[in-house]
Amino acid sequence: MLSRFLGTARLQSHRRLSSVVNTFTTRSHTCGELRKEHVGQEVELCGWLLRKRLSTFLILHDKYGYVQAKVPSTASEDLTKVVSTAGLEDIFRVKGVVKHRGADVNPKMETGEIEVEISSLTRLNKSASQPFPLFIDKLKPASAKEESEVQLRKRLTYRYIDMRKTDLQRTLHLRANVIKSMRRCLEDQLGFLEVETPTLASHTPGGAAEFVVPTQIQGSSYALPQSPQLYKQLLMIGQIDRYYQIARCYRDEVVRGDRQPEFTQVDVELSFTTQEQVMGLIEKILVDSWPAELAAQKPATPFKRLTYAEALSKYGSDKPDLRIPWTFEDVSSLFDDGNTAHAFVVRGSEGTLPSTAGLRRKFSKLFPNSLYKNIQFHTSESAKKPISAHFQLQSGDVVALVSGPETQSEKLLTTLGCARNLLADSLGLRSQNGGFNFAWVTDFPLFVESETDPNALESAHHPFTAPHPDDWEKLRDLKDLKHIRAQHYDLVVNGIELGGGSIRIHDAGLQRLVFEDVLNCPTATLESFLEALSLGAPPHGGFALGLDRYIALLASNGDAHCSVRDVIAFPKTKEGKCLMLKTPFEPDDVMLRRYGFHFDESVEKKAEESES
Repeated sequence: MLSRFLGTARLQSHRRLSSVVNTFTTRSHTCGELRKEHVGQEVELCGWLLRKRLSTFLILHDKYGYVQAKVPSTASEDLTKVVSTAGLEDIFRVKGVVKHRGADVNPKMETGEIEVEISSLTRLNKSASQPFPLFIDKLKPASAKEESEVQLRKRLTYRYIDMRKTDLQRTLHLRANVIKSMRRCLEDQLGFLEVETPTLASHTPGGAAEFVVPTQIQGSSYALPQSPQLYKQLLMIGQIDRYYQIARCYRDEVVRGDRQPEFTQVDVELSFTTQEQVMGLIEKILVDSWPAELAAQKPATPFKRLTYAEALSKYGSDKPDLRIPWTFEDVSSLFDDGNTAHAFVVRGSEGTLPSTAGLRRKFSKLFPNSLYKNIQFHTSESAKKPISAHFQLQSGDVVALVSGPETQSEKLLTTLGCARNLLADSLGLRSQNGGFNFAWVTDFPLFVESETDPNALESAHHPFTAPHPDDWEKLRDLKDLKHIRAQHYDLVVNGIELGGGSIRIHDAGLQRLVFEDVLNCPTATLESFLEALSLGAPPHGGFALGLDRYIALLASNGDAHCSVRDVIAFPKTKEGKCLMLKTPFEPDDVMLRRYGFHFDESVEKKAEESES
């Protein structure tokens, strides 16, 4: 975990900043900075009470660490009374003199050589009983059992209490430092301009579901942006040339471990560029802002390049985890049934996989029943001999194989890719195998078959993506649309998509053709944008990096199963709710009338019935 690496650096950083963080405050020092060189100094501290011992020793903590304060034997009656009534997490101001602890030095504490002999103790606020135990005490770390007993929902309800934990503080510091380094690279080294784009925006067709914001103008609404796509392209038309933004984005989708309804992306766009140049730009930003604590794992550039077709045929995924050592092999020639077949081998020497029963349970959770029922866990006798001979199998080896019609090859490869990840997880290759393996995936299809209408197409990336230079004529002539490649590039690391970008369509006529003739998408809300493209739009392209996912990977030292929830100050639950502030809320009648809304009770009743 990165918290291991961050510990020392964080303390050193806070000590360097001690004079800064104490300005404009009532304290002279933080709880984590006092050392033996401060002995004899009169200090003033502010902090929360972590522990009280023998009514004589108080352990105070703050963001920067913790320190022991001692009640002198000559304490006044008023001071003794304050100490006797002190409760855990009460906030105090302590005045006193720094003393050396002599033989009572505590090596487990950064401030363990000293203590503050109290001359004045003021309670600044009293705390009620904590809703759950605090695991911030470095002297007594929480056990796994204690951590599991604190349910996630309770931690999210009291996120401000959970935030006092050291790990969450560290990840928020990591996040801030990475953003600061990215800004320096983009502005100081590369001449980019940070521009804020509107949050109250227009509906953008062809993307994810959007949050709609009503207005007092009856029948009119805004949409919260799923990305600043239109605005950043308009900035290029406005000769901004090199734009970036730490952008807040919103998508009304199901919440998962790697997805939240509101999220942050590092958004860049520049004029007169190419696909390779944008990829080189992103590599520089990442390498230049790489955390010093992970210097030994800083990636080398350029990153590996894979086409979409290569990624699918070798790994069964457009976001392959390249730390997994297994690649696919086409074994169709081993069988005479006319089907296409692909396989990979897990050697027994690579580790012990779960039993067949264990694998059945894992696969049943991974695949829908319609697919799971076709999975066989023992190779038929007719297939065993050619497979065994071809791969020179030994005892303990496991073969994963898919077979089916050539027309279903993409689905077959994707299924095999899921099996590849599952078996790697079973051997601990994705969580325990630290490190970062970056790769670019390029040459995606420009259009794919619609999930809701097999006779319709939709954009694989988004409808503003330009076709591959060799496929321009196909698009203009509306020929062979499913085989047109896009100038679309995704950055993946350890099996996670960190972000995506593309070279944009800058020709108004071609953009209209995509919307109207290929996607059958109404352009009423896009007429102003299409007009802008016709008024001198330069060739341009860009990229959006998912900051939450990126920080989660850094903080977990590359764990493919990390959750973005752990690097966001106030995340939502999987239902998209904030348990702390009870959102989303139910608007009252006054608010509904203001926007001309009313709840349809029949729809609400149907929703309740479907949930039950």
